[in-house]
Amino acid sequence: MSGSKSVGGGLEPNENLNSDRVYCDEEFCFQRHIAIIKPERSKLDSRYLWHMLRSGHLFRRAWASITGTAQPTVPLKAIRAFPIPVPALADQGRTVAHLDKIHADLEEVRRQQAAVASGLAALLPAIRDRAFRGEL
Repeated sequence: MSGSKSVGGGLEPNENLNSDRVYCDEEFCFQRHIAIIKPERSKLDSRYLWHMLRSGHLFRRAWASITGTAQPTVPLKAIRAFPIPVPALADQGRTVAHLDKIHADLEEVRRQQAAVASGLAALLPAIRDRAFRGEL
C-alpha cells in the first residue's frame, strides 16, 4: 500500500524464516500467536486479501470464533475457514483500485473535517466574546 509504514518492531525480510515486513497504517501488538497468511500469488492478490481481511464481515466472524478471555485468540481452524471470494486477478486488481480510491477520498474528507473543526474551535471564543458584549 502506498503511504504505508512498517510497524511492529521493524520486521525485516529473512530468507530463513521466509517472512516479509509488516505494512499497515495502524499500530498493533503481537500477542501469543501469529498466523501467517500467504496467498498463492498466481490466484490471489495480497492487496485484495488485505482488503478482504479488513472487511466488517470477516472481522465479526473472527470475533465470533475467539477463544480465551484475557488474551482473545482466533484459532487457526477459524482462520482457515474464513470465506474469501476469489474472483479473477484482473477483477481483484480493479476491486483494490476502487477500494484504495474510496480510502483516499475518505482520508481527504477526514482531513477537511479536521480543518473545519479546528476553524470552528478558533471562532468559538470570538463568538462568545461578542455574545457577552451583546453584539450578537
